Parts: sequence; C-alpha cells; structure tokens
Amino acid sequence: MEKLLIGVSGVILGAILTVAREFWNDYRTKKKKAQFLAIRVTTMLDRFVEGCVSVVSDDGEMYGRDEQGCLRVNSTTPVLNFDSLDVDWQSLPFDLMYEILNFPLGIEEANGMIGSVCEHVASPPDYEEGFEERHFQYSNLGLQAYELSKKIRERYGMPKNEFKYWNPIDFLEKNKKEIDERRAKREERAAKFYQSA
Repeated sequence: MEKLLIGVSGVILGAILTVAREFWNDYRTKKKKAQFLAIRVTTMLDRFVEGCVSVVSDDGEMYGRDEQGCLRVNSTTPVLNFDSLDVDWQSLPFDLMYEILNFPLGIEEANGMIGSVCEHVASPPDYEEGFEERHFQYSNLGLQAYELSKKIRERYGMPKNEFKYWNPIDFLEKNKKEIDERRAKREERAAKFYQSA
C-alpha cells in the first residue's frame, strides 16, 4: 500500500511539475514577446515625436512663399502605422494594448481638425489659423506619444528617454501653452465684444 501511495504521489508530483514548467515557459515567452513589442512601439513613438517637432517648427517660411505670395506647409506630417509591426499584440495587458492601438485614431481626428480649419477658417496669404491649428494638434500628439512611450518604458523596465542637448518635450509644451494663451485672449476679446454689442 505504501509503495502504491508513493507511486501515485510521484505521478501527481510529476504532473504538477510538468504543468508548472509549461506555465513558466509560456510566461517567459509571453514576457519576451511583450518586451520586443515594447521596444518596437517606443522607437516608433519616439520617431513620431520628432516628426511632431518638425511640424510644430514649420512656420511656412522655410522655402519662402509660393508664387502667389502665400505661406505654405514645408514639413510632412509624421505617420504612425502599427499595422506594419509583426508582433504578438496579445502579449500586452489589455489596457496598454488598447491605448497603443487607439492612438492612430487620435492622429486621424487631429488631421481632420487641421483640414477643417484650413478649409473653412484659414485664409491667404498667411493661413495663420491653419498653421496655428497644425501646431496645436501636433504639439498635443507629440506630448501624448511621449507619455505613452514613457508608460511603456516604465512598465517594461526600459531606460528613460534622455535628451542631452535639446528637449523636444519642453518645446512642444511651450508651444501648446503659447497657443492656449493666445486662444484664451481671443475668446476673452470676443466675449467682451459680444457683451458690448
């Protein structure tokens, strides 16, 4: 009887160890896939932030005015295409996966706002409102991309993004703040105008 109990115990222990080993191997594989995905996504987000800085720096004067004397956009808008990544998205926690995959929708919405302002509000020769909306939206997008990259880096123990000579995040924050202040002053002037009318 004792030998039978020892034999059964051995079989049960062997089964438990096999299941535990498989669980551990799956966990390690999923963790490595998530780390690889995190590296790929953060590098794409970092490049996107650089592209946002380029857009926000574009005042329309880089190559001079066009033939009609109008300012023109000189920088291309950055593209963020996560569909091109061959990674295991399911290796990420749900909340982080949603936040990453939902980010391009924010880019589409921002481009829609810019297009609307350029088409219906901005006027030649300076297209001031169009450039301002473009700067505002891409300042926001750059800051959001940076925060998302920072969150991913923290979650997966990656090194922080260090800026040695120039901090693009400070530039984007300053630009956004200046636009917010200009817009607040315009709204205040408009409110006073309508009150006096």
